[in-house]
Amino acid sequence: MESLNKRSPFVAGVIFYFSLIGYGHAEIAPRLTKFTNESDLVRVASFNIRVGKYSSGSQRWSNRREMVISVLADARYDVIGLQEALDFQIAEIHQRLPRYEVYAIGRSSQQDTGETCAILFRKDRFCKIDSGTLWFSSTPWEPGSKFMGTLFPRICSWVRLADLETARCFYVYNLHLDNLSQKSRSKSAQILAEQISLRKHSEPFIVMGDFNMELQNPAMKFLQHYDCRTPYPRLQDTWAAVHPYRLNEGTYHKFKGVTTGPKIDHILVGEGSRVLAAAIDRRAFNGQYPSDHFPISAVVNLW
Repeated sequence: MESLNKRSPFVAGVIFYFSLIGYGHAEIAPRLTKFTNESDLVRVASFNIRVGKYSSGSQRWSNRREMVISVLADARYDVIGLQEALDFQIAEIHQRLPRYEVYAIGRSSQQDTGETCAILFRKDRFCKIDSGTLWFSSTPWEPGSKFMGTLFPRICSWVRLADLETARCFYVYNLHLDNLSQKSRSKSAQILAEQISLRKHSEPFIVMGDFNMELQNPAMKFLQHYDCRTPYPRLQDTWAAVHPYRLNEGTYHKFKGVTTGPKIDHILVGEGSRVLAAAIDRRAFNGQYPSDHFPISAVVNLW
């Protein structure tokens, strides 16, 4: 297919991307190559935007909305995964960012209510071929189902996207795991791995979200094949691939902006993909933060 828009050279594009989010170009320079085509790259972000209710004062959604939209708009990501997003939050974001198409299913049994793991993707670059949502439970296809002992249903939404220019396809999985039960997280990691291995087409994939656990957690090690062997695809963490000596930099900061909190937000790809850059956006706006999580991002060559 003929390209829908003229894309900029790769190096200029990545430099522009990181200048917008305030991340040092020097840290990613060794991974840049002039032989990489712009059409090979996917710029992806994951952001727990904090559910738009219950908060007061500066943490109210109405006081954070412009900050969240600004963060998402500035870098012009290709694919975005949101966690804790309610329908009205998605609608307000989409109204301001119409270049994205949205796939979102509520985690409740009605599927149109409750928190979502929304996936936004550039409709001028991709089209959605397939999509679905699973519930982390013993009956993953039963809406609203959950593991015994957990407070809320937890979900993973996914889409299969096709590039309009190259016709190449890939999968995107966006999830939010339980914050209290390690048993639930371990079972969820196995369900996730099984579903990735059972995808209809053996194509590259991106897995992102709020995992509520650090890379050293046994369930994350299971996904990464650390200290264990599994029959499922091995996932590599994009941040660890670029910053192997900075694994303790946090993403959950409770609206305080601290970097010492746990790094529980991750973007993972299959071992056949190449990670060129990874960043944590720690910007504050007049001393206020868009969410209690920092958004994270990565630039990957899936092919």
